[in-house]
Amino acid sequence: MITILNSGVHSSVQDTGRWGFQQYGMVVSGAMDNNALKIGNLLVGNELNDAGIEITFGLTTIQFESDRLVAITGADASPLLNDKPAPLWRPFIVKAGDRLQFQGPKSGLRSYIVCAGGFDIPLVLNSKSTYEKGKFGGFNGRSLQKGDAIKLQPMNEMQRKLFEGLSKRKQHLEWSVNFEDFCRFKKKNTIHVIPTGQHDLFDKESIAYFETATFTVSNRSDRMGCHLESDKQLQLTNQKELLSEAVAFGTLQVPPSGKPMILLADRQTTGGYPKIGQVMSADFSVLAQMKPTDQIQFRYIEVEQAEQALLQQHKVFQQIKQAVAYRLKHI
Repeated sequence: MITILNSGVHSSVQDTGRWGFQQYGMVVSGAMDNNALKIGNLLVGNELNDAGIEITFGLTTIQFESDRLVAITGADASPLLNDKPAPLWRPFIVKAGDRLQFQGPKSGLRSYIVCAGGFDIPLVLNSKSTYEKGKFGGFNGRSLQKGDAIKLQPMNEMQRKLFEGLSKRKQHLEWSVNFEDFCRFKKKNTIHVIPTGQHDLFDKESIAYFETATFTVSNRSDRMGCHLESDKQLQLTNQKELLSEAVAFGTLQVPPSGKPMILLADRQTTGGYPKIGQVMSADFSVLAQMKPTDQIQFRYIEVEQAEQALLQQHKVFQQIKQAVAYRLKHI
């Protein structure tokens, strides 16, 4: 079991999402940075879609009530284990009574803590993800609060073996791969966008501005969408009503304000605002780690380029998966 001593700005239980129900109007939710969560699960021997705790802006403190194998991925919030630096992107051991404290993020926005065995939380529509607006999933359908106690499921044989091996070594595992490079995030980022069918509805000045301007992430951004600020409003050639249609993670909508918004994990299932583009999925981790005041520049690419970027990312992920499997096998 773990106990939340300080929930920080926002912390919630998330897995890889609630898929297969969008046709009924159900949002997907799930981790904002799925790559970081999946790698965390790999490191401790969980299934890739197991739930972890997503910590936004750090400042969260967790106490472990039993010995456990854990890993921290995502943003570097300078985590401390019993007031000493805790490792990132590595499996390590915690003992009953240990306290894990996340400070403010040095880079990125969202950190993930995963525990071997996973959380003993009921599935809602095949997912443990929290959807706060719907008040279901996760821990009591809400973000975590001080005093919350979350039960853990037992570790399997391989996880116990890894736990025992690390206990004898009294150190965390080292790796030959750099996980952080796979989920990299910087203060300034170029986000790659595929033009949508509504791209040509925008006037030429707006399209030129979109491709050359620097946009700033607004403090109004949340798990539903990344709101962007800029000096110029994006406008259509002719104002017109549009039928609502399906949207996805990374859909770039432009509401009447003329300020673009990138839809994220808690997005609605359909939208009627004109879409100037779709962020390629290989950039989702970068996008998920953007925080208020960070700046974004957009670059248009073709579908084939987005496919190649995703295939390359999958290739690296498979290499990581093989490296972790080999290392855990030979602990």
